Amino acid sequence: MYPLHINSHTAHGQDPAYQYLFAGIDILRGHAPYHTDHPGTPLQSLIACTTATLWALMQVAGLETYGIFDSALLHPELYLGSVSFVLLLLSGAAIYYLGTRVYRVTGSYLLSIGCQLSPLLFPAVVPNLVFPTPEALLIPIVITLLGVMTPIIFCKDKSTEKDSLESYPAAGLLCGIGVATKITFLPILAILFLFKPSSVILRAFIFAVIGWLIGVAPIFERLPSMFSWFYQVLSHSGAHGEGSRGLIDSHQFSMALSWLARNFELYYYTLIFLVTIVVLSLARHWLVQDRQNISANLPESTDRIDLRVPVVLVLIMSAQTVMVAKHPGVTYMIPALPFAILGGAWVINNLAFFRIQGETKHWISVIWFVCVLTISLVSFTEATSTLAKNQNKGQRSYEAINNELKKYKNPVLVGAFNCNFIECAEWFGMLLVPEMELRMKQVTPNFLHFDIFNKRLHVPGIGELTEDGLRTTINELIAQNRDVLLISPEFDQLHKFELEKLLSTEIQNLYRIKGLVRQ
Repeated sequence: MYPLHINSHTAHGQDPAYQYLFAGIDILRGHAPYHTDHPGTPLQSLIACTTATLWALMQVAGLETYGIFDSALLHPELYLGSVSFVLLLLSGAAIYYLGTRVYRVTGSYLLSIGCQLSPLLFPAVVPNLVFPTPEALLIPIVITLLGVMTPIIFCKDKSTEKDSLESYPAAGLLCGIGVATKITFLPILAILFLFKPSSVILRAFIFAVIGWLIGVAPIFERLPSMFSWFYQVLSHSGAHGEGSRGLIDSHQFSMALSWLARNFELYYYTLIFLVTIVVLSLARHWLVQDRQNISANLPESTDRIDLRVPVVLVLIMSAQTVMVAKHPGVTYMIPALPFAILGGAWVINNLAFFRIQGETKHWISVIWFVCVLTISLVSFTEATSTLAKNQNKGQRSYEAINNELKKYKNPVLVGAFNCNFIECAEWFGMLLVPEMELRMKQVTPNFLHFDIFNKRLHVPGIGELTEDGLRTTINELIAQNRDVLLISPEFDQLHKFELEKLLSTEIQNLYRIKGLVRQ
């Protein structure tokens, strides 16, 4: 996956990893980050702590002489890589914790190892174990949460009040931090309804509020803009609330549901199976009540199933589907995906209620585990293969343009969004940290950035230029007979310039800027 800037044409490139890196840097500068969309603050805080720790260790070891902010500009991939390492450690610890908890409650190695494989079941999850974005933090949060809830989820008797009293503070805090990490975690809050009595549920939600407040503490002053963004997304259709006003666009919604069903088949097979169990169990219960004379022909143990677990799982999985169908995105499903494996494990653990025991139950467990293991291996292979192909594609484009640049003596380079040079990634990450742009003059004095979103030019040591400033700067450089070269994918916004295409590659092109188009 690394270097990340090479992958700018994929979902695992500069966007949004570099924005999170520089948001973390902004926290170290004592500022509330402007990047509050997700809001993602716990990840930004983790990045700040990891960056400061690594920089301090390098200073002590004599490996770094620059200050922390200049060091981050000079070695951004090093700091991002250290964050990825920490995130992977957190996921590993969470997976171990979940496995030991499931084994302690069920006594089954197959169920415990099967649950531990949940992060590998879907290709969309695998890269996000290490890609430094909110999903990489949500994975250990949700897995740890499931570990905390394991005694309640897998408990076969209906008395779970003791477990509830022991688990609700940790579960509530994890839920609050999860929502602060990314709003897509919101449906997972329904897991707190498994606690009992109702007073414990209320206390768990109070702890969730406390966890959320802790998570968003660095951005308290930015909360109004965060809520404004959430309202925009909620009240409008389309990605990022850029569509027409309205809660749901029915056409987009139906297309998104179809897309979700194709990409997460196992998830929806599990959801359908759990719905079937709930419906049949309720129907059987009502049938027994209405027709006492045939109750002897029905399995007595079925009536004793506590349906709270499958009902809550159905609620979580359905709510996540609705949320993502309204605002489509592969990674937005990640918080709820472990519930696909959890639902299967719950069914197997409760097979005795359906008069399935002994050897039959054992072999069903074996078949389930083999299927989970096989799917995980296929998913992991598919994900890593796709990452390698994308990396090679980005590397070919980078080398082709870099070789072409060697023909020019001291050119002025201009990068745009998704250009896969490291300078482009840094500029993109700094768009919400303007003060860091002033330091770029010491790092890349001849590498400018064109912001396609507001059509403004950013200059090292100066920052964002006005429209007149852009025109003056480009004209002055051309008048000095400097080669002004633009590295960018094809965007309509580039029509602002008079361009001569020098080289075309798979993901980006190299242009000569000959001037600006007269307005």
